[in-house]
Amino acid sequence: MDKVKLLDEALANTKYWCGDNITLADLSVMTSITTAKGADLDLSAFKNVGRWLKELETNYASWWKELVTDPVEGFRGFLRAKHAPR
Repeated sequence: MDKVKLLDEALANTKYWCGDNITLADLSVMTSITTAKGADLDLSAFKNVGRWLKELETNYASWWKELVTDPVEGFRGFLRAKHAPR
């Protein structure tokens, strides 16, 4: 969670990770953060990360569900099935 804290601190002063425009860095880090959320890690303490994700989801809604929400939900289902009592 230390790395998420660093991201949260960096996002305190910028819209995106490297400034006011989205870059490949945002998309790269976004995959890690959304995967962590898919694993049900609680990221609610990181307000700037939450704002940043909402910004990405809102501005890129045309592809967000297909490229983020659906795969994350699939990953979450996989983890739950893998760790379900047998």
